[in-house]
Amino acid sequence: MIGDKKIKNNQSGFSLLEMLVATSIFVVVIVMVLSIFQNSIMIQRNAIAVQGLQEGIRYAMEVISKEVRSANANWVDEYDPDPTARNCSIVSPDTENKVFNFDITNGFYFRNRLNECVRYTVETNRLMIERINSVGDSVKLPITPVDIEISDWNVAVDDDLHNTTHTKQPNVTFVFDIKSKKWDGMNDIKLQTSITSRHYE
Repeated sequence: MIGDKKIKNNQSGFSLLEMLVATSIFVVVIVMVLSIFQNSIMIQRNAIAVQGLQEGIRYAMEVISKEVRSANANWVDEYDPDPTARNCSIVSPDTENKVFNFDITNGFYFRNRLNECVRYTVETNRLMIERINSVGDSVKLPITPVDIEISDWNVAVDDDLHNTTHTKQPNVTFVFDIKSKKWDGMNDIKLQTSITSRHYE
């Protein structure tokens, strides 16, 4: 009889309450692990997107900086039949700067060391560069990657007017609002840089 009693005790199973408690603990642990895993993936995606943004904008800033630093003074081209189409030939010395100019229509423009007219604009949320040679041939290319979106930009030019005496070193400040198209959850990043021309009269 004692042996039979031991066998019956060994065959007893878990109660319903014990099963519910064990299942609840298991579910809580799984949810916590999945939440940590999901957060890790989001942090990794954010880091990759920020890294891509930095690399793309760094390249664009290097291109701009190199050309802006070696910019030449602009000049009045009296033989140019359509100076506004060149975006560099001075139309009015009273309103145009010596080296750098910026307006909403033409963007930021100047003459580079090869005397080409260089123009930077933002089109379809990408930074574009256009070089126009002396005969009017032009090439326009994007310099920011497809996965970087420029939502806004502003250019502040500090330069003397064309018909005035030289009083300051020409410089320009760019302000970009950028974000990554790879990750919709990323907020806009504001980037600002100032570049000074080596041109001196």
